[in-house]
Amino acid sequence: ALDTLLLPLQSGLVARPQSGRALFMHARTGMALRELPQSRAFVCEQGFRPFADALQHDGYIVNAAATPGPAEIFPLVLLLPPRQRDESRALFAHAVQRTMAGGTVMASMANNAGARSGEADLIRLLGPVLNVSKHHCRAFWATVNADALNHALLDAWSVLDAPRLIGD
Repeated sequence: ALDTLLLPLQSGLVARPQSGRALFMHARTGMALRELPQSRAFVCEQGFRPFADALQHDGYIVNAAATPGPAEIFPLVLLLPPRQRDESRALFAHAVQRTMAGGTVMASMANNAGARSGEADLIRLLGPVLNVSKHHCRAFWATVNADALNHALLDAWSVLDAPRLIGD
């Protein structure tokens, strides 16, 4: 999924930000990331310690996922959504909230891990998307446009990963 996620940036289908700054949510390291020019300027969010350690070892800026306080917004947000639907939808919502107007949200998922559903979710949230398939994965992306954004869905999905009380 990582190789497929970076394919639109490598091929020029998606423009890299001039500043090089981008947010990479649920980030993982790999050869494709290390070979991408300007990727060292990416801010990576990863809550799973072994993946975060690997990113730090490779020289990336790593923040824990769901860092409290005011969040920086980025012209480009990349993400590798998990297979679990509610967690994935919450991640899409948080990605949109962290993307500046006119910016791009890009995601990639393995075909057998819900890529078609993930793409459909992004369409429901942001409107039309573009996509590319390779390595049995699908990368899909859309521009954040306030007129096309489904604000009700954004609000509903942004709390799907909030802690919930169970019982008393």
